[in-house]
Parts: sequence; C-alpha cells; structure tokens
Amino acid sequence: MIASIWGAGDRRTALAVPPGRYVIHRRMSGSGGIAQIAIGQGEERSLEGADFTSASLEALARKGGAADEEPDHVAAAPAGRHHELSAGFAVGTSSQYGFTQSPHVRYAYSFGRWALAFGGALEMANAEGEITSEKTVTPMGTVAVEPRWTLGRTLLRVGGGLRAGAIMQTITRKDASEIGRAGYPAESKNTAFVWGPEVYVALRLLSTRSESVAGLFLDLEARGNLSFFQRADSLEAVPAVFGGISAGLRF
Repeated sequence: MIASIWGAGDRRTALAVPPGRYVIHRRMSGSGGIAQIAIGQGEERSLEGADFTSASLEALARKGGAADEEPDHVAAAPAGRHHELSAGFAVGTSSQYGFTQSPHVRYAYSFGRWALAFGGALEMANAEGEITSEKTVTPMGTVAVEPRWTLGRTLLRVGGGLRAGAIMQTITRKDASEIGRAGYPAESKNTAFVWGPEVYVALRLLSTRSESVAGLFLDLEARGNLSFFQRADSLEAVPAVFGGISAGLRF
C-alpha cells in the first residue's frame, strides 16, 4: 500500500491509492457531499463529515462531481521531501569506559520506506586509574541503511551500517613531578584507527505527517556498536551502547 484514505461516518473504509489529488463522493440519507484532497506517498488521510461540502445527487452522478472537474485521479501529488538534517547528543557506556558522551550530526536521504544515512560524531571519554589519568577523543564517520514505518505523525527507524574514525588517547601520570625529575615524560599520546558495525532503533515524532511539505522532527534513539582497533600486537574489540536525542528538519 502506497497511500490510504479512510472514509467518514459510522462505516469506515480504508482505500489503497496511488499518490495524487482526488475528488471523494459521499452519499447519505438522500443527500450528497464532495471532498477534494491531495495525498502523498505513504501518507494516510482520515476524512470526516466536516471535510465534505454539500452537492446534489445529480452532480455526484457525473464522474469527478461536476461538469467542469477532471476525473477522480486528476494529477500527481506535490513532490515529497527527501532530505533530512539533524543534530543531537548521546551518552553511553562501553566495556572500556564507564561513561562516554557524543555530540553528533546526521544527513539522510529517504525514498519511500527506506533511507540512506550519513553521519559524524565526536565521542569523548575519561578513565581514572591509581597512577594514570586517561582521556580519549574519537571523531567518527558513519553510513547506514534503514527501513522505516510511518503511522500518523510517528515514524519508526531501524538501521544498520558501519562506523570508522581515529581514537586519540592522552595518558597523564599522576606522579608527574616525581618522574619528571627522573627524566621521564609525564604525558603520552597515542592514535589508532577504529572501525566496526553499528545498529540502532529510533522513534521519530513529526511536526507534520505529510511528506509533501517541510517539517521539523524529534528523534529518540538507542544504538549499539562494536569498535575494533589495534593495541600493541593484538586487535581489541570494545562493545558499547548509547541513548540519545536529536532534532532536525525534513526539506
């Protein structure tokens, strides 16, 4: 089903129709009514009594409702809005760091029930030991494919893809003054390439359910990933989970 229209009154009927503009007829108790609507791909419309204007039964007998009107399917609906841009913030935890925070941005191109998404994030974490203090900053790029399901002004997104970036680690000795006198550096820096798979699920709240107009949205998202990077002679794997919120624009 690429679009649907729900009838008015006590008997409600769902119709699957192509995107376009339609003239809807209604006959009830010897009187008639006409409603004209535009519906986009994947959109649902519910028609009530207030949506109809009065019309004679003779007018309804003519296809389209009146002599100067076109047939029911008269033209293509306005083009859908395929571009999405959003920004947000997430917090999470991993097997290596107890707390990680991550501002992020995201662009997506939607086509029907699917979307292709590209994003960027900056993950920041700290770890305290008895002798050292560790700080990491990890810029990441992501790409994902996601199926989508829309119900009114709510959209469910489920995605999966890959992420890659560079983890930059700074380790500072807490006994810096002591080892400094012995000629040892108090701080060391390391960089490693990091990559891995990622999956997520998100609930989107839309300001408008019509895909033919620009609109704002709010995403509530949960995601999990697995990061691989080389440490010394071994390949490390670090699982992590995140929860976040973002706001964006469909245009």
